[in-house]
Amino acid sequence: LEKLPARRSPVRWNEYGGVVGGPIIPNKLFFFFGYQGNKIASSSHGLYSYPTDDLRAGNFSNSTLQQIFDPATTTTVGGVTQRQPFAGNVLNRFDPVALAIQKYIPEPNAINPNSPYVNNYYFSAPAPFTQSWYNWKVDGNLSPNNHIYTSGEVTNQNVVNPSPDCPIDCYTDTITEIASQLTDAWTISSNKLNELRVSIAREAGAWVPDTLNKGYPAKIGLPDLPSNIFPVLNASTGAPTYSMGGSSVEAVLVETNVTVSDTFSWILGKHTVKVGGEYDYWTDNQGWKSDNAGTFNFDGIGTRDPTSNTSTGIGYADFLLGYTQSWSVSDPVETGGRIHNEQFFAQDFYKLKPNLTVNFGARVIHQLGWADEHNRIALYDPTLTNPTTGL
Repeated sequence: LEKLPARRSPVRWNEYGGVVGGPIIPNKLFFFFGYQGNKIASSSHGLYSYPTDDLRAGNFSNSTLQQIFDPATTTTVGGVTQRQPFAGNVLNRFDPVALAIQKYIPEPNAINPNSPYVNNYYFSAPAPFTQSWYNWKVDGNLSPNNHIYTSGEVTNQNVVNPSPDCPIDCYTDTITEIASQLTDAWTISSNKLNELRVSIAREAGAWVPDTLNKGYPAKIGLPDLPSNIFPVLNASTGAPTYSMGGSSVEAVLVETNVTVSDTFSWILGKHTVKVGGEYDYWTDNQGWKSDNAGTFNFDGIGTRDPTSNTSTGIGYADFLLGYTQSWSVSDPVETGGRIHNEQFFAQDFYKLKPNLTVNFGARVIHQLGWADEHNRIALYDPTLTNPTTGL
């Protein structure tokens, strides 16, 4: 076994913060601010499998590998499809796109002579994680009977996801969360109080692959791919198997909730009556764009022996020949979900005795279903008729 690279995996946890507060206007307006940071220096490490020098050169003569056949020699005689084997189990030609892609595949650095094609690459790289919290509050008196305050928190998170074949499978995700509210408490009289509150909660996340808009399709000789990102490649069947280019998701998720509520309290003898209402508005913007330049699958169908039920071919040999078994691409729809509801309530705390209080009331909620701002969300409608069955 080759000696593993001498790399120390960093593990550091740093957490720090501070708070500050005080008067803005003495005896009338005050503030508070807090910050907390968390920086984690960790690593991503493990064993991976990548093609060795002989496989890169098209040499599959190792005794552990099966015989491969030349798809260019496929003929059908008497209803029997057959192919000629590659002499010495070595390829005699290469697809130029495959050779261009192969330059981005890491070369093994930890080969076990007894099993050279599996777990032959040791990887260790920093995987930093950073998170920050910002908290605040400002409160004061607009008048002797009117108190107002606002508070909130902002959270930022950044994660770097390394990979042995960076930048092909590397990406960064960033998440921001905001929660804030404004409250006005108005003491109308000794037995009447009104509280108005407006709040917002928002979460936004972005996932960006490192190969996005870097011209990789043109670099590998496929300039007409549907997206400017490195494609996904899967070479399966007939050990060894390899894959790369899986981080093709360019996603943006933004969820927002806005709430406006008001509660009026009135003390009437033994009764404490509360009435109020609330309006909620949610937005859910989902942009799983999945900037997929295409998924290319190589499953050995091009290099298998069509006359044998046990021959599977070798996916990596198919890849080097440019013999794709299948190709697919997806283009998910970006949606902007919207929903809102209104609700009202009335309740009474009735103190029958010093040790007995009865609480009763009612609440009405009017809630609609989700809708898309561009009418791109379909919902089930039981009244529609199936055009095929007429039911």
